[in-house]
Amino acid sequence: MGVTQKYLAISDSQRRADRHIAVTWFSTSHRAGNKFPRVR
Repeated sequence: MGVTQKYLAISDSQRRADRHIAVTWFSTSHRAGNKFPRVR
């Protein structure tokens, strides 16, 4: 049970970090005018 909750907490924080990185990276690449393929 503890392992599952720990995994869920890690995955949730990781998901939030990934979303933040994706948004920042996409906005910066969009501003630069580069046509990068979007990840996820």
